[in-house]
Amino acid sequence: MEETELQKHAVLRLSNEESNKLTRECLRTALIKLMEQKPFDQISITDIVKKSGVSRTAFYRNYGSKEELIAEITNEVTDALTHSIMNHDFEKNPREWYENSLQYVSDNRDVIALLLQADMFKESILGKESIFDKAMPMESAEEGYRYSALQGALVMVVLKWFSFGMQESVAFMAKQCESLHYRILGKEQSL
Repeated sequence: MEETELQKHAVLRLSNEESNKLTRECLRTALIKLMEQKPFDQISITDIVKKSGVSRTAFYRNYGSKEELIAEITNEVTDALTHSIMNHDFEKNPREWYENSLQYVSDNRDVIALLLQADMFKESILGKESIFDKAMPMESAEEGYRYSALQGALVMVVLKWFSFGMQESVAFMAKQCESLHYRILGKEQSL
């Protein structure tokens, strides 16, 4: 192939990638908007494609089911939290990490509330592999169990925060989480 042909293919490929990305975003936004109106199990793919303005074919080009679509949204949230642990701020300064993570939860409260309604968020966070398992190697089974206990406690604290309407500040909640962190992991709290 000539250089111009290669350039045309590269542009076409980029255009397809951009088009798919835009289609996926439209479908995600449509699902979130629909979940504000009715429960996830009452939403059909037809509802999603009508709301998004994309074709049914485009839906199936990107997703196999509506469950796959909502799983992608859920994974985005859990991946953001997992990634934040991987940059090691979690170990160096737990309170700052909790503040950043809780601020992320607060900033995305509408989406997280909808995922909670659909029973997707808790399952994703508390699934077979915890965000700690994904982010950091455990040195022993005991350490793994402690991190599992910490994650369970933190999820329950965040769920309670949600149920109380997130009235407490992010800083207050971060302090509570940091306290749990040191108690459960059995580490000394730095002053």
